Amino acid sequence: MISSQRSPALSRRRLVGLGLGLAPALAIGHEVVMAPEATAAPTIDLASRYGVLPGRNVTAAVNRAIAAHPGATLVLRPSATPYLVDAVASIKLATAGTRLVLTGATLKVIPNAATNYAAVLMTAPNTAVIGGQIIGDVRTHRGTTGEWGHGISIRDGARGARVDNVRIAECWGDGIYVNAPNQTGITINRVRCDYNRRQGISIVASTGTRITKSTMSNTGKIKVTAPGFGIDVEPNPGRGNVEGLVVEDCTMSGNLNGGVCLVQVANSTSRATFTRCTITGNGRRGVLSVVGGRGPALWTVRDSVVERNGGVGVECRSAGLVLLRNRIGANHAGGLNLLAPAAVTGGSVSGNTGTGLTASAAAAGSVIHGVTFSRNSVSGVHTAGRLVMDGCVATANGQYGFALLEGSGGSVLTRCRAEMNSRTQAKSEFTVRSRSSLLYCTSYPKPSRTAPSSTHSWYVTRAAAGMTFHQCVGQVGTKSHLYVEPGTKVNITR
Repeated sequence: MISSQRSPALSRRRLVGLGLGLAPALAIGHEVVMAPEATAAPTIDLASRYGVLPGRNVTAAVNRAIAAHPGATLVLRPSATPYLVDAVASIKLATAGTRLVLTGATLKVIPNAATNYAAVLMTAPNTAVIGGQIIGDVRTHRGTTGEWGHGISIRDGARGARVDNVRIAECWGDGIYVNAPNQTGITINRVRCDYNRRQGISIVASTGTRITKSTMSNTGKIKVTAPGFGIDVEPNPGRGNVEGLVVEDCTMSGNLNGGVCLVQVANSTSRATFTRCTITGNGRRGVLSVVGGRGPALWTVRDSVVERNGGVGVECRSAGLVLLRNRIGANHAGGLNLLAPAAVTGGSVSGNTGTGLTASAAAAGSVIHGVTFSRNSVSGVHTAGRLVMDGCVATANGQYGFALLEGSGGSVLTRCRAEMNSRTQAKSEFTVRSRSSLLYCTSYPKPSRTAPSSTHSWYVTRAAAGMTFHQCVGQVGTKSHLYVEPGTKVNITR
């Protein structure tokens, strides 16, 4: 209703009295413009309206309700007895705005032999699955092949899809599978993906998906197929991109092969950020980046904990990995293994069995800034690749502080400090076996009962001839302050 005459302002109470409900009004001067009253989406009790009861195959009945009530909220009554679902046919959230509420209820997949299924398939905008559980058939699956039996599959068309406070467990493939090219606004919040066969969550294609306060655990503990990680970011080559994935405040733990798998593929983009995540107690690696083909990739792991994994904490096999202010500790096969260029800033790599940082020749060009390497059982840093390191500290490691091995020629270490290393075997604080540059570095060997220190501060081999020390400071070791193999020339400037 639009009035062009001057009239006194109408109160909200008066509007209600006129039978206009709570429709919002916009007053411009003395004009009042009434917006149409919003119609609330209906809430459908599936038991009373469609005979959806525990212990029965409810797939067809739920799908009828979805088709009959577009955009409605469909509620399964709480029950200790599961509702059965034909996951080959799937419960299909195919109308915009439909919400499936499972709070207090369980959907249980009827055993099948299919290589590909989804208990719930989301293909329409702004659909949601809320609460409850979805349990797959990994214990009773009738087939032996395939890896695509998912609890929830979010596919093309599912812009704004939401999964909230759901436990998805024991699926033949993934707990949640997201393959929704160019779809935005997908959110996964407070879910638990547990004991699934392939992955907790796979992100294959989407833009701006957010995963928050969720746990992906125990993948592969009942049955496994590769990769067997908590979360896998792996576009299908040339068939969609992963852009702007955000994973925050999540836990990846107890997964058979690893916590986080990041895959670079040909003809597709893979970009993701992990923030304040806990990646712990996985059977092998905590974080793995790997090459499946050459395509744009950028993954950032920041302010996270990577601890007590059965293998290395972080293994970088693909360029594009950035680590910021993480705590990488107590892993069973080293802290950080670089087999491709990476950028590491801040944080600590401490208490690992093995070496804190190991870098191969293929990691040439990596930049390491402001990282502390301490209490690792072997050494702080072993590199056979050309690194740029600035402001790093290696302290209280078992053998070397910094070991620049053959192949690391051209490395530049600036303002790095090694002190109190050689806890288990007398080695040097800095060992240099290739032509490198050390600028403003300091070395303080471990004191002993009989002498001020027990190792060399600096040990230089013939292979490092021509290397440069610029304004470096070191305490005299038991053997020497600076030991240079006979016939080796080095440049020392003050």
